Order: sequence, then C-alpha cells, then structure tokens
Amino acid sequence: MDDAELVGGVLADSPDPREAARQLAEIIVTGATRWSVGFDPDLVTVLRDRLGNDPERVRKACDLGTAWAMGRRSVAALEPWELVASLPRGTPLPRGLRRTTGETLVQLVVQATRSLRLAAPFIDQTADVVSRRCARRCHAQRCLARDPPADTIDARGFRT
Repeated sequence: MDDAELVGGVLADSPDPREAARQLAEIIVTGATRWSVGFDPDLVTVLRDRLGNDPERVRKACDLGTAWAMGRRSVAALEPWELVASLPRGTPLPRGLRRTTGETLVQLVVQATRSLRLAAPFIDQTADVVSRRCARRCHAQRCLARDPPADTIDARGFRT
C-alpha cells in the first residue's frame, strides 16, 4: 500500500479533503497529540509511524492523499457498498449483514480475471506482512487453478 492510499483513506470522509490534509500534515510533523479535526488517533499514529516527521515527505503524501480522496469521490459507484464483518467462527451475523470479510475477499479473488488490488485506510506491520504473504499465495493458487472443476464450486461461486 502506498502513502497516497493510506492518507487518502484517512481523508476520504472529510468534508474538505484539502483543508483536512493541511491539518493532518501539521499534526504529523509537529507530533501534536490533540486536534480539533475528526481524525482517528490510531490512524494518525499509523501515518506518523509510516511517514516520520520529514515535512516534505508528509506534505507530498498529504497532497497525494488529497488527490486519491478527491478521485475516489469523483467515481460513480455502480453498486452500493455493503458492510461486512470479521467474526469468530460460528458467530451468527448481526442483523443487516449478509457476508463476512473472508467470504467477500474469497469472492473477489475467485472473480478476478487478471489482477486484484485491495486498499484499506488502516494497516499495521503484522497485518501488512500477513497480507503480502496471503496475496502472493492467493495469486499463485489462482494461477495454478484457473478453471477449477465445476463440482468444487458451490451455488454462491465459492470453492467447496
């Protein structure tokens, strides 16, 4: 995941991404621990750890993140977003949810025809390492099994 996607994910819901990016850059560079803008403190910490306090790098990342957030807003969603959840095995889905995160990710991999790129506005080092390993493994499995036998796919399109 690059800096633009990380910062863009933090800015995505702000009413004015340009102003939010300016404030975010100041927060990161100065090391402020309190701010009036609605940034999630954990996400600010992740960005601070990732970007350091080099004003030029932070400014550039915030500029790129602004562009990412504005670009994301400009794309008309063909299908509505659907909330998913990561739950312990055997836990029933809460009312209103139809899928788990794992089901959704598996379906994305199965339906990918050439490549798949996932981005999230949060990241931690352990998850980053795990996701890279998983991505390589999924890519390798997808290449090896382009057309699985029909009897291994259930009605929802998942392998059985």
